[in-house]
Amino acid sequence: MLKIGKLAGFGAVLVLLTLTAGSIGTAQKVITVCPSGCDYTSIQAAILAAPENSTIQVKTGTYQESLTITKPLSLVGEGPDKTIIQGGIIILATEIVNITGFMVNGQGIQVQASQTVSLLNNLIDQSMSNGILIVNSAKVTVGVSTIQNSKGLGIVIVQGSMVFISDNTIRSNGGHGISLVASQADLYGNMIRGNRGCGISADSASQLSGGGNIVYWNLRGDVCGNVPSGLIVEAPQPEMAFIPAGSFQMGDYSGYDDEKPVHTVFVSAFFMDKFEVTKALWDEVASWAQTNGYDIGPGIGSEHGLDHPVTIVSWYTVVKWANARSEKEGLTPCYYTDSSLKTVYRRGEIDLSNDAVKWSGCGYRLPTEAEWEKAARGGLVHNNYPWGNEDPVCVAGARNGARFDDNNRCDRIGTAPVGMYSANGYGLYDMAGNVEEWVWDWYHPHYYSSSPGSDPRGPDSGSARVLRGGSWYHSARGCRVSVRHQEVPHANYNYIGFRLVRPAGQ
Repeated sequence: MLKIGKLAGFGAVLVLLTLTAGSIGTAQKVITVCPSGCDYTSIQAAILAAPENSTIQVKTGTYQESLTITKPLSLVGEGPDKTIIQGGIIILATEIVNITGFMVNGQGIQVQASQTVSLLNNLIDQSMSNGILIVNSAKVTVGVSTIQNSKGLGIVIVQGSMVFISDNTIRSNGGHGISLVASQADLYGNMIRGNRGCGISADSASQLSGGGNIVYWNLRGDVCGNVPSGLIVEAPQPEMAFIPAGSFQMGDYSGYDDEKPVHTVFVSAFFMDKFEVTKALWDEVASWAQTNGYDIGPGIGSEHGLDHPVTIVSWYTVVKWANARSEKEGLTPCYYTDSSLKTVYRRGEIDLSNDAVKWSGCGYRLPTEAEWEKAARGGLVHNNYPWGNEDPVCVAGARNGARFDDNNRCDRIGTAPVGMYSANGYGLYDMAGNVEEWVWDWYHPHYYSSSPGSDPRGPDSGSARVLRGGSWYHSARGCRVSVRHQEVPHANYNYIGFRLVRPAGQ
């Protein structure tokens, strides 16, 4: 078995990479590949022509080819956001191969009958089969990479393979996150979430060691089979951010008519979910609700993955789910069938009024419009977006990144996993784009002209409820913090989700 002593995380990966590079020695030749003006325009042609132990540097571009590597060499891209291979990579019956800095679509990466293979800083996305398949191979390192959205499993290790897996994100794959059959692996510091099988699965003939892995929101459980205790740390629970009391300027001078007039609103302190409610959390609470008097269950609501926001949920269903979340955690529900505040709202479609809500001393509820906009602004003044006034970009992790539609340039394919884009000043994620979010208020186009100056809760009645934040379906302008969308409360589209708040001090 591959042994790294007590080293863990990225440091261990660097040690192994250094040892691997040392075993190669000085590369005999450096070969460049790019769309034009380099040694080759085809990566596979460069591989075939390269002497053993060469380094092939692949410049920024999208390469429509599948690769087969049968000799020792290093294949170096300029980063997963720049160098893209629209096909698979097969490493077959060889040793001492390094692959780093690529996005790989198509068939993922396969390592067969090989050894001393390093796969570092890669993105394997939307593979038609498994993300990474390792068969009968030894001393294989997978590090600092993301393996996501594969139709099959994330990483599959079979037939006596020995693998070191560190500091990867393995999410939203169609089967297990990591699966071992008669093999051995060290796992350190990986994030394994939202896979449709188990997070980690190993048969009785396999051996696992390691620690510090975060594993959660996997459909068939976090661990299955021969997985030792201590391999994973406690799975994180949904967190809430504190939004301090204070006044802010609500609305937009250059916005749509229903965003005017801009007016000063004081909002009391509260807590808000850092993330949009995921399908995993929805199912957990809805399963409890189904057996505790509610007419909702996990069958309601859809998703692209367990760590994506739940969608196709109506306003009525969301409000009942909020009560179920409160009761499940031993908190007082916020919503009741009428102003007497005696009967908890658990069934049916009731157009609740403002006086049917216990606004303080209760558990979870939808934010009001004013609470949502104050939170989305993140402490900034007159900002168009949660991060400021820069228009959003499609890039995950960018300061102004968001999941939105930019005239079809941002791939209108649905939601992204929660938390992929940067948080705002209050630590809230996806307040622009991904899904637009239900809030409490009835919609009225001229409500701002008569809105109270302190903790407004919207009109007393109406025909549609307000949605905030825009979504993957909307333009950048539709994702501004002040934009007010509306839908009838029984609407349940695949671009609508929600997050909840709690009163401060409760």
